[in-house]
Amino acid sequence: MIMKLLVLFVASLLLTGSTGMALAQYDTLAASSPTASSTPAFKSNPQVKEIADRIKLQEARITAAMSDGKLLAGPGEDLRKKLSAIRLELQVDIRQNRKNGQQGLTGDQIQQLNSELNANLTTLRQDKHDIASPANP
Repeated sequence: MIMKLLVLFVASLLLTGSTGMALAQYDTLAASSPTASSTPAFKSNPQVKEIADRIKLQEARITAAMSDGKLLAGPGEDLRKKLSAIRLELQVDIRQNRKNGQQGLTGDQIQQLNSELNANLTTLRQDKHDIASPANP
């Protein structure tokens, strides 16, 4: 019981730290953009906001599943690493597009990010299912 609480505490600290870092990077990206003052706020871009919201929602789902015992720490951390990679890809795409004079994301980039998020969500659901209904020997 104590070990489970310790794991949950550490997991919540990691999530809080990674979410805080992500939000800080998200805000820094908006503030550091050379065209930020002449365009709507970075966060108001609906394409980017939708992807960022999906990332946050998946982080919350992973945390809830881990704290409910429906997801083990190892698979949970793997899913979080995938989310971090998706977040980084989002940031890189936006920076590259801004360098090229384009706002937001291209259709291909949106499709790619959504595909990666869909795959991550499918894995989360499968991992939760595997814990909830272990195979009978």
